[in-house]
Amino acid sequence: MFSVISCLGATHDWRFVAGAIVVCLIGTFSTVMMLARAQECAPKHTRHWIAAAAGTGGTSIWATHFIAMLAYDGGYPLAYDGVITGLSLLASIAMSWAAFAAAFGWLSPLGVVGAGGMFGIGTAAMHFTGMLAIMMQGHLTYAPGSVAAAVAASLFFGSLALLVIRFLAGQCELSSPT
Repeated sequence: MFSVISCLGATHDWRFVAGAIVVCLIGTFSTVMMLARAQECAPKHTRHWIAAAAGTGGTSIWATHFIAMLAYDGGYPLAYDGVITGLSLLASIAMSWAAFAAAFGWLSPLGVVGAGGMFGIGTAAMHFTGMLAIMMQGHLTYAPGSVAAAVAASLFFGSLALLVIRFLAGQCELSSPT
């Protein structure tokens, strides 16, 4: 087993990693701007902005992941199953949509944290589905502790992100009104 740091330093093409970071930043900014628009527009248009944010967010999450996978060079040839890769994209978009819709429907902090957890589950589902798409001679094995840490981080940061977005817009009160 190798650590994430040694894996990134020794087996990834930094040009692809830099490209993945750029896609991630642009996608995150665009998604947050669409969610902000969803919060300030007329209620009848909110669902359209949520759908646009889910499409943008889900696609940019997937693209970031896939570009980072293309950056990997373990010294042996890899290919990717197109159907499974497509399913990972659909999982990312669908769970982003479900999480964003829930975050706008559940205004309590606990509800928004739950929606963020859905977002985190969607991101983890996209990742592990995308990893199933790898075709190579050999097989992948996962360290259970690393998988648990990845899923936990995804849940935490997904919840934190949606809570911050909703709180900053004043749509979610962190304390009860007096």
